[in-house]
Amino acid sequence: MSRPLRDEPKSYRLYLALYNLGLVYHWAFVVRGDEGTFLLDATVGDGQRRYRKRNWENDLSKQIMSVLCDVMDLRDDSGVEHFLHIAESAPMPGHDDQNFCQTWAEGVLRTAGGNGYTLRAPIDQIREIALQEASGYTDRKFGDPFKVIEPFNTPPV
Repeated sequence: MSRPLRDEPKSYRLYLALYNLGLVYHWAFVVRGDEGTFLLDATVGDGQRRYRKRNWENDLSKQIMSVLCDVMDLRDDSGVEHFLHIAESAPMPGHDDQNFCQTWAEGVLRTAGGNGYTLRAPIDQIREIALQEASGYTDRKFGDPFKVIEPFNTPPV
């Protein structure tokens, strides 16, 4: 079900990325199109929760990434751009939500599913498998390849 990744993510695929931050996992997305490969996440800056888009090539956070979970086909550059718009315009969870990056990511997936994108599995299954794989990969050292989970054993939903 999973393999170490030594290459770049596939074009026009959406990956759920989990970063091991010790006691919790940070949830983000990795997406690749003709404009490059990007990390998308919900973060806190200057006391405000906000959406962030970063360049994959220059981002050190991929060095602490545990898993990439292949969750959706974005088809082409138009699909990538539409998904980026969905992610950027998704509501940010309130300050009382301690798992706001996960809540935001799951909300983006739900919105994308409602906008014609096909998830490779139900969100509950994506969450369960990604967390299970990430928690089983605790011996990863800085710079080791992260796991890519693909494909799911169920047909797309």
